[in-house]
Amino acid sequence: MAKIITLSVFCLFITADSAQAKKWNFSYNKGSSKQIRVMSSFITSSKNVKTASRRSSRVRQGDRIYFYYKIGPLKVKQGRGAPYKTRLMIKRGRRMIKDFGWHSSNAAAPNQRNKDITYKHFHNAKWYLIISNSLRPGSYTAIINHVDQNSGKTLTIRYHFSVAR
Repeated sequence: MAKIITLSVFCLFITADSAQAKKWNFSYNKGSSKQIRVMSSFITSSKNVKTASRRSSRVRQGDRIYFYYKIGPLKVKQGRGAPYKTRLMIKRGRRMIKDFGWHSSNAAAPNQRNKDITYKHFHNAKWYLIISNSLRPGSYTAIINHVDQNSGKTLTIRYHFSVAR
């Protein structure tokens, strides 16, 4: 199926060691009873989480789009950190166009893993697509599954975009 469409969409998954992925707003024990949830998500033109802003979901061939999301609160466990797995899938209607598979990372830097802390939020824009010239015009959905391995909770984030004619 994907061979027929010749989707040449590229994905780069940078490990959590990227400084862009480790922008935290933290507190001790605040919000510790709350469940992790998606606080914000949108398509952006920047991988820099500090300056990421919503862009149009109407894209053109050759555009590079990033998938920003902010989740929280996030618990860091002593000795373990905040491990997670993410997966990006692209669909057109119900048909799977591309599944980029699961990738593991840790939201906490090694020096942040020495005590139990609850962070108000964690955000990133690691996943991106370059819209290829062979991608047919129409409506698509990008789906990111984020599994917080400390809580076992899976968050599903959907981004709707359309490729212009």
